[in-house]
Amino acid sequence: MDVTRRARVAGLYVDQYSTLLPRTCWSNEHGGPDGHLPGGGAYWTQGWREIIDDARAGMRAGNPDGGLYSEGFSDAFVGHSDGFLIGHESFDEGIPSAIAVYHDTAIFIARHVELLDIKFPGPLADLTTAQKAPGLAAGLQRTVGLQAEAFVEGRLPGGLVNNYAGHLESHAYAYVRQLGAWRRSFADSLVYGEMLEPPMLYQVGDAVSEECAVTNSDNGIPAIVATEAGVSVAGQQGPWTALDSFTMSATAKEGGSAASWQEPTATASLWKTRAGGLQVVIASAVTTHRRTVLVAIPQVLGQVSGTASVLRHSQSGAVVESDQIPFFLNLLLFEVSLPACGVAVLSLEPNP
Repeated sequence: MDVTRRARVAGLYVDQYSTLLPRTCWSNEHGGPDGHLPGGGAYWTQGWREIIDDARAGMRAGNPDGGLYSEGFSDAFVGHSDGFLIGHESFDEGIPSAIAVYHDTAIFIARHVELLDIKFPGPLADLTTAQKAPGLAAGLQRTVGLQAEAFVEGRLPGGLVNNYAGHLESHAYAYVRQLGAWRRSFADSLVYGEMLEPPMLYQVGDAVSEECAVTNSDNGIPAIVATEAGVSVAGQQGPWTALDSFTMSATAKEGGSAASWQEPTATASLWKTRAGGLQVVIASAVTTHRRTVLVAIPQVLGQVSGTASVLRHSQSGAVVESDQIPFFLNLLLFEVSLPACGVAVLSLEPNP
């Protein structure tokens, strides 16, 4: 497209071509070597592929890193589009199959939801700081929960349509910005990597209130300070139980019936990087407590015995801690202590 060559745009968003149903063409006017017989076929889809291929080629003539995106996922356009806004996958639907299968060939952007059931005793403009604090803290908790899971699954952050996000001031956005910094540092897994079967997470001991990554701000709601403060890794020590969860309630961008589900207080994913290494990504979804989780990975690195090196990275990518973790009953088991809103990125290396 000539306009993209002139403008040197960095990206192009073409709304909804990947959500529309293919159309049957009954025209008799499509003659010639490039024509087709009236009726069904792949003509509609192939026509869209040619349009977006031309748009992407024109854009990349001026900007080789330019990307083309659409709303809604369709595997018919994988390889022709660079990414998809998947706002329709806003709720807890189990394994994110499209993301898991196509993550190394497309970028996914989500979630877009409206938070529900956050109670205030009156209009926000008329309330004191103390009266607003519980509702705003609940809004921040749910915002962090949604964004933490999207981050761990390798999605770009999505939008939040609600009456509370603006009143959270910079706190929710500061968290998303920090997740963006982690994503940039570990693009080989979170952007371009292959998603593997996620680790199993369990809770070790009780949650501990603290001000390690979260402090109280002037308006009475938590203010996120750092996602990596106070993270630590150790071999299996204490007994574990099922991971705690909290209730989410939301509707999709388009409205419709409300959905409620249980969001875990921590989420983890396992990635094969572009270079062939393995990385574990963990995010805490709570805003007020330190949480220690047990990470269980079966037959990782092709090993079922001996030890593996677990290396913890800082947000900049540097290795800041390492430990030798033994295998137990074909599982690599280790504990990670996470502050509120904490993030841990760990590389796994086999020991010969």
